[in-house]
Amino acid sequence: AQMFSQAAHCYEELLLHQAHHIPYHVQYADILYTIGGSNGNNFRTARSYYAAAVQLSKGTNVRALYGLCACSAQLSGIKGSVGKDQEELGRKAAELLQKLGSGVTTVGDTACSTRGRAGLDAKSHKEATFFSPVLFFQK
Repeated sequence: AQMFSQAAHCYEELLLHQAHHIPYHVQYADILYTIGGSNGNNFRTARSYYAAAVQLSKGTNVRALYGLCACSAQLSGIKGSVGKDQEELGRKAAELLQKLGSGVTTVGDTACSTRGRAGLDAKSHKEATFFSPVLFFQK
């Protein structure tokens, strides 16, 4: 059973009690990203929680940085949902990932991809297709 909306509600409650707990921000954003939607509202909200996690971690939370890239990639496909500031947010997240040495190989206008993880062909450097960070980061 897909109970993502109930899980989102639980994380909203957790964030009310521990607003500075970085994993709660990231996990809530992961859930919103997974729920998705064609109008982009969940992706925009997820992006804001990923951004909060990046800010709270002083730019060191790799999972939140990947989430920012993934949200930027998803929103770039929705007409009128990404402004210049938001495109810049995706680029800056990709740059931080490069500085952290996390395997980022491509920085696009609104997306980033990784070698070997999200389907990037290392020889041709084709950009990957993004999917849910919930699945992406599970081992």
